[in-house]
Amino acid sequence: MGKDATEKVIALVPAHNEANCIERTIFSLINQTHSYVDVLVISDNSTDNTVDLVKKIMETHNNVNLIETVNNTHKKAGALNQGYKYLSERLNEYRFVLSIDGDTIMADNVIEQGITEFYLNDKLGSVCSRSGVMDQKTNSFLEKYIYHVQHLEYGDFDRDRIGQNKRVRVAHGMCSLFKVKSIQDVIKRREINGEGYCVYRVTNIIEDFELTVTLRELGYQVTCGFGMYAWTEVPLTIKSLWRQRIRWYRGGIDTIREHGVSKVTILDTFDHVVFWLVFLSQLLLLKWSIEGVYIDNSINLSVFIFMLLYANGVYTLRYVQNPTKWDYAIRLTYIPHAIYTTYTALELLYSYFASFFNLKQEW
Repeated sequence: MGKDATEKVIALVPAHNEANCIERTIFSLINQTHSYVDVLVISDNSTDNTVDLVKKIMETHNNVNLIETVNNTHKKAGALNQGYKYLSERLNEYRFVLSIDGDTIMADNVIEQGITEFYLNDKLGSVCSRSGVMDQKTNSFLEKYIYHVQHLEYGDFDRDRIGQNKRVRVAHGMCSLFKVKSIQDVIKRREINGEGYCVYRVTNIIEDFELTVTLRELGYQVTCGFGMYAWTEVPLTIKSLWRQRIRWYRGGIDTIREHGVSKVTILDTFDHVVFWLVFLSQLLLLKWSIEGVYIDNSINLSVFIFMLLYANGVYTLRYVQNPTKWDYAIRLTYIPHAIYTTYTALELLYSYFASFFNLKQEW
């Protein structure tokens, strides 16, 4: 791929009631160092003033456009598919597509950095940003705790992406750049499979992971641009956090079940196997403690596991963007981190149950 500073990018911004952030999102796109960026905001059943705010920006920026979804019942995946249908006759005008959430902002060189990744690797189908967390106002100790454990968790996500190199598991919906050719190949596969003209599989509740698996099945590589910084809002209540993570975890399980175990999904499958091995070993340790047998072995094993987990948690602090005293306190004292780890394990256990018993998922 030859380098061309005039290569056009279309940014798709799905937005449902994003009045608090949509202006910052759009201006982070307008202010990119890569000049040739068009913006298409897809307002999905918004009931706040998201549409009015976008229209006001459109008055002074002719590269910003807006559509509103029609009869969309498939949430973000359906909104993005309507965006692609709107662009279907002129998608070839662009070289790249950026998908960015309506509650996300990014550094001004993200698109330039992402395009550079494509210059370096012709097999690349998508490159995602690093995942950071915006500064958010918290109104209670619980909200502050929920915010900071996620701040740390997003550092964990970045560490994982570094280890995955060209085999990044998810080109996350928060901020990812795609080669138009790779998107067109996905559309062709969907049409062959009888799904119609679409990019995202609307029956899957975690559309970004399923799309990534499809890209990799088509022979494309997916990576993370480690100079690409983007930040998003995170849920601040237990209920909203639970709903988000159940969607993530259950959607991941559903995707593996849909696509099956293959060279594309083997590492994700292995992660689930490891989870169950660790979970069952913890149950065994608990059983030993209750029965009072093998007490020396159980204590030694417990101490060893604790030391590994503690060292891993402290080491990951280096990947957290702008860590605060709260972040250090949570990781170094360990117990607050252990509470959240237990909480996420419960989410994952419920997600297995929800997936295998096909429970209706509330978004």
